[in-house]
Order: sequence, then structure tokens, then C-alpha cells
Amino acid sequence: MIIGVDCDGVLYHWERTARYMLRRKIKDEGGIVPSVLNGPSTCWDMISYHVSKEDWRWLWNEGVALGLFRYGHVTGGSLEGLAGLAELGSIHIITTRPTSAVKDTLAWLNLMTDKIDLAGIHILSHHQPKSGVQPTPDVFIDDGMHNIQDIAENTDSWAIIYDQPWNQRPVENVNFPKVVRAYGWRHVVDIVAGIKEGSI
Repeated sequence: MIIGVDCDGVLYHWERTARYMLRRKIKDEGGIVPSVLNGPSTCWDMISYHVSKEDWRWLWNEGVALGLFRYGHVTGGSLEGLAGLAELGSIHIITTRPTSAVKDTLAWLNLMTDKIDLAGIHILSHHQPKSGVQPTPDVFIDDGMHNIQDIAENTDSWAIIYDQPWNQRPVENVNFPKVVRAYGWRHVVDIVAGIKEGSI
């Protein structure tokens, strides 16, 4: 079994790291920190909607250079979850990152997954769809609803939505019978085990 695992929002707390870096920048410049940066995002574009265009550009330029993709925290339970998935199949990390963040992404993955065997790392830097990754995973785990939609429409794979506040738009309907939602990493492993056994 080939298992494709997303980074941001699944393994890596990108959203929390981005909010922290923006809060520090705005405070250091004497600005007023938008209140939404003090709590988790509730929609996909929440951060970009509530900071200035200049601060958003800073995040994707100077912020990346300062370690936006190198120093953040893992999602709770993800390392244990990856270890559980490694017993069920081969793990391929599939993430979308700017080219300027590729080295930091590899450094973070090397540190955080040091004890876990990865079969492949796919860093998509040119807006390629995840459905085009080869070999095609039997199961994709992702928090982005646009990625879930792409996978459901363009592959025969299972797509597991890693539950987050920003991905509550439902897609579990008759058009996508292989889309399921997971509530935490233990649930992810249970679902993948069920798919492998044929009980789901």
C-alpha cells in the first residue's frame, strides 16, 4: 500500500507558525496585531484576509528566509501516526511549497521523521496537482479541500480529510464514495488499516 501524506495542516503546524511570525513582525514594528492572529484560523484564507498585503508578502519572502518552513512544530500525534502508517505501507510525503522553501522542508522532515522510513518525498513548487504524483498513492491524507476534490475527481484513490477548522465544507457524498474524514492521527491510522483490510 502506498500512502501519501501532506505536510501543512497534517504533519506541520504551518498555520500556527505563520501567525506567530506575523505577530512578532507587527509588534516589532509598533503595529497593532489583528486579533485573529491570536487564535486558530477558521477558514483557509483567514490569515491573508486579516493582514496587510505588505505583511503577507513579507511572510512569503523574508518569513520563508527566517525559517517559516524549518522551525515549526509537528501536529500532535503525527509522529506516532506516521510510525503506525509505516507498518501498513510505504509513506510518501506530498506537499506544496515554494522553491525557496525546499531545503528547509527537507531539513524539517529529516529532523522530525528521523526514526521513520519514508519511501518518497514529493515537493510540488509549480502548482502541480497532487493527483499527478507518481506512483499514485492508494490513500492520500490532506487537509486542503481543493486537494481532496482533485484527488476524488482524478484518481481512484482513497482521500482522507484531516479534520481542521478550515476544511468543514462537506464532500462526503455519493459522488465521492472514497472520501472520509479523520479526527486526529489515531483515527487516520485506523481508517488506513480498515482500507487495507477491506473493511471500509
